[in-house]
Amino acid sequence: EAHVRLFLREGARVVFGDVLDEEGKALAQETMAIGAKDVFVMMTLFARDGSPKLVRECTYPLTGLACVSRLYTDQALFQVGPGGVTAVETYGTTVDELAARLDVTVRRLDGR
Repeated sequence: EAHVRLFLREGARVVFGDVLDEEGKALAQETMAIGAKDVFVMMTLFARDGSPKLVRECTYPLTGLACVSRLYTDQALFQVGPGGVTAVETYGTTVDELAARLDVTVRRLDGR
């Protein structure tokens, strides 16, 4: 935890291990407070029951609102921003297949 804070003060990009535990939440809040330019999240795209984890509205308490810029998953790499969600790259699937399973509009990198 101390190393992460040192890296933050020096301007490094940091990957948090788990933002659901209390230490992870505190570090994420601190990162947002100092004005992080990019926030990357790594996760699986679907839960064990097949439901999508990339959703329109969050049901969990939020650490930050509209702060994620990239989402790295086991299925795809997404860019997230004011224009919505863009699939930058997919792994073993297609954008159309993912879009059919998600409750958010997913654009291709080429804008389609």
